[in-house]
Amino acid sequence: MPPKMTDGATDPTQISLTRTDVENVLSRFRVRLTDSDGSSTEHEVTVSRAEWERFGEGYRTPEELVEASFRFLLERESKDQILGTFGLGQIGTYFPSYDRDIDPTA
Repeated sequence: MPPKMTDGATDPTQISLTRTDVENVLSRFRVRLTDSDGSSTEHEVTVSRAEWERFGEGYRTPEELVEASFRFLLERESKDQILGTFGLGQIGTYFPSYDRDIDPTA
């Protein structure tokens, strides 16, 4: 479900992601965020095995976890404010509720 803007309207930002590399302990993703006006940003995100084990419960794939993480971020900041490159575990540094809020079983 798309995040809601504060005025109750649905945020038009589209999330598309591609897994760009898979190693034994790390997956890399390229994520493009596109608004209805056509403006977009690109982000490189890594998910370590430890991050998958920590945050992935309740998600079928790392892709689902990454998409949910971007929805979480878009509820709190604009696409232009999201870091260009980061590891999934860094989100909690900026948003302490991430660990709790990203868990779909909570």
